[in-house]
Amino acid sequence: MFNKNDILKELAAGKSIEEIAQSAADALNEAKADYDRLKAEAEAKKKRELALQKQKKEESVNSIMDGIFNHLEEFYGNVFDSFDISRMKKHFDAAAFNAALDETVEELKKMPAVQRKLKGNDKNWSVELTGEDAKQAEDAIEKFLRENNLF
Repeated sequence: MFNKNDILKELAAGKSIEEIAQSAADALNEAKADYDRLKAEAEAKKKRELALQKQKKEESVNSIMDGIFNHLEEFYGNVFDSFDISRMKKHFDAAAFNAALDETVEELKKMPAVQRKLKGNDKNWSVELTGEDAKQAEDAIEKFLRENNLF
């Protein structure tokens, strides 16, 4: 930053107010351009990371569901014919499944009992939900299952 003393030194060195003002404006414009570039790069990086995470989640759930569909075909072929299973595979939407699961988890994390456990940062915990919390969790899970035709 420049201050009054810096300006006085520039004036004493023979620069005009206009030259000093132009130097300040140039420095501000350069800083703003650099800031905008760095901000855009950070946003692009974050966007790439989110896209990669989304892709990994979709690949993971597709792999899981392929295993389930193969399991149904192998062990429950008398209940589900191959047309039913191929139709289930065709209509399974990993992105929608993950979005619904993310939404369900976010709803669960809003519950006071869950929040208390999450604050402890312990990965090996369980919560016994009662009353309104239990009803909320049941509703969130039921919504998830219904939206994904799993219930």
